[in-house]
Amino acid sequence: MDMHSILERVRGEFNEMPCMRVTLPQARALFGLRGRLVEGVLNRLITEESPARRFDELLAKARETELDDAEKQELQSLLQARGQVGRKGRNAQ
Repeated sequence: MDMHSILERVRGEFNEMPCMRVTLPQARALFGLRGRLVEGVLNRLITEESPARRFDELLAKARETELDDAEKQELQSLLQARGQVGRKGRNAQ
């Protein structure tokens, strides 16, 4: 199975169960991946998904309650990163 297929399969599992948390040994057993492959897959998914997911979490929390100073700073950084990405996309057109 190629890396893209593995990533899609593991991503699908997390999308079906978004609150799922697993240790490396649990992930190896659950996804049937051997050795360091599971680390690579999880690290790649974390890198791809974390900023967007964290942004959504902070926005949801901000709607319900007050963010602390560290969370405000983190949200500001994420907003700036999104703005830079958006500006690059508009300039390319």
